[in-house]
Amino acid sequence: MTRLNETVTGFLWGLGFAISSVLVYTAFLMYANAGIVYKNQMVIEGLYKEDFASYTKLLEPEVLNYEISDGAIWINSRAKESSSHSYLKERAFLRFTLLNESTEGVKPNLISVCSQELVAEHSDEEWSYYQTKCSIELNNPKDVNRIKVTIAGK
Repeated sequence: MTRLNETVTGFLWGLGFAISSVLVYTAFLMYANAGIVYKNQMVIEGLYKEDFASYTKLLEPEVLNYEISDGAIWINSRAKESSSHSYLKERAFLRFTLLNESTEGVKPNLISVCSQELVAEHSDEEWSYYQTKCSIELNNPKDVNRIKVTIAGK
């Protein structure tokens, strides 16, 4: 009978070791898999940003002028019409970065960021025109002296 007890005890010890080993290896594989997934997401996000950077070069968005009224800034801008414009209307928007460059050589102060869907107010064969209202809550709109425009993804 003692021989049987020793066999059962040995079997249970082996089973416990096997289960704990499987759990440790599973945890390690899950950790490794999470690292791989994270790396792939960063690569895809980088490609996505590069893609929209190329659209910025393709559409050449630019600020025509801006006007301050009622504590907001009205921005008139334009971007080139392109065959990919309909594709971008669903996936991208114009991003306006309002800056204050007080002194040369000093990094400009960010005042606000606002956006505009790629639905044109008016367009012709070459350009699409946009009018955007940027409400500024925390800063003075009169401090804005530079507006940067890019294409950004939703």
